[in-house]
Amino acid sequence: METIKLKNGAEILEVLAKTEMMTLKLLFKKHPIAFYELVQICRNPGHKIFSEREQKILTELSIIEKDGSVRSETRDFVICAVDGESLDMKIVDPTWREGQDNKTWQERQEELKNKENSAQKKETDVRRSKLPALGASHYGADYAAVKPDQLAEIQKLVKEYVEAVDVRYDLVFGKTKGDKEAAETRWYAAYDALEAMYSSDYNTSRIIKTELNKLDSFVPATWKCEKPQEQETNVTSKPTSLSKPQRKAEMSRIMAASKKLIEKSPEHDR
Repeated sequence: METIKLKNGAEILEVLAKTEMMTLKLLFKKHPIAFYELVQICRNPGHKIFSEREQKILTELSIIEKDGSVRSETRDFVICAVDGESLDMKIVDPTWREGQDNKTWQERQEELKNKENSAQKKETDVRRSKLPALGASHYGADYAAVKPDQLAEIQKLVKEYVEAVDVRYDLVFGKTKGDKEAAETRWYAAYDALEAMYSSDYNTSRIIKTELNKLDSFVPATWKCEKPQEQETNVTSKPTSLSKPQRKAEMSRIMAASKKLIEKSPEHDR
């Protein structure tokens, strides 16, 4: 029996391809929600069908199994035959065409995401390159005043804090899915640990500020560490302990500020 080659390189029987196309067009026209659910299952195997009604429709048409799974041939066909997402979905020719752009919608999205990440990394590298060299700046003395193991601990806490902020940011603004409560707890722990170190010593606070700048982050406005007076060289401020509501408010402020920075970036407007 004759086979056809799909955009993703998979080959299926021609008669099966025709049957799958007829089923897709029927779903698209008469059962749009079931059509949407089918596409989501094929693109994301972990997706759960919204309701029993849609599951029943897809099962009766034999396009999914009774347990909700999808045959590999059907998955390949749907991935290649459906372009766009949400209300912009449309059915397209799924077959491989010599000399044409045979990328599926998912592949184009992944390519676009990689380009955006690359552009963002490039911009970050440019900003970091403009930071003054530590040995030639007034911050060099701060680094020279701490022991290597202390500096390693500072950099470790800074990294954990920035990662916690990034994870929380992505969850808050829907860029990723996950356990928001766990992310919030992680952020609290990282926040408290770094704040305590920041407030403990003036030189340390300057190093933390520099390390945060390297990672395109910033010191929360509530963190304080006074510069010692000349006659009292050992005077530092006491750590500021925030209540849970205060920490939530601070997190909201950080998220809002981060969002504004991203919206102002050239990549955001493209």
